[in-house]
Amino acid sequence: MDLVIGMGQDENYDPLTGVLTIKWAREKLDFLVAHSSQVALIMIDVDRMKLLNDTYGHYRGDEELIRIAREIEKISGANTDALVCRFGGDEFLIVLNEASSETAHQIAEKIRASQKPIFIRSDEKEIAALTLSIGIAHFPTHVSTSEGLMRAADLALIKAKDSGRLPDGTPYIGRNRVMAIGDFLDEFPEQSAKFLNQPE
Repeated sequence: MDLVIGMGQDENYDPLTGVLTIKWAREKLDFLVAHSSQVALIMIDVDRMKLLNDTYGHYRGDEELIRIAREIEKISGANTDALVCRFGGDEFLIVLNEASSETAHQIAEKIRASQKPIFIRSDEKEIAALTLSIGIAHFPTHVSTSEGLMRAADLALIKAKDSGRLPDGTPYIGRNRVMAIGDFLDEFPEQSAKFLNQPE
């Protein structure tokens, strides 16, 4: 679906990137979870966006967000009926109706691989900006409600972006990674206990 950038007259669309708003996506997600056999959710965060804005200015940052939004739409819509929305300043959300967790993971990896990092010199070292960290959750595999699906994808994203260690000191690969909530539950069962015991 081709969207016109800046179609801010329609409140369902983000005025900068042209993708759907998070409000619209949440309402649609509630409906899909109630009426579909399976729904996958992909949450994407653009790594070190603030560093790029501070270095090159917000106009350049906006250009990059628009470009990334188009790439996400192109890849996610190639094999499935995907709903792409902007979730916060530098985060995007993809709702995949009737899609398996495996399909979501394949799409997420393609999106991650499509984004080449920009290296910015900071504190006498080169830092990679604009890589993508991605979290995935699946209904009904991981959760039973739309709110639980959002929370699970967000937790997977947080762990994908972790700066190197979990709170208990466990080494961890941080940033520019795709992680499904199921991977986290399998790899770190003790750290997952709190999440599993939370009411949805």
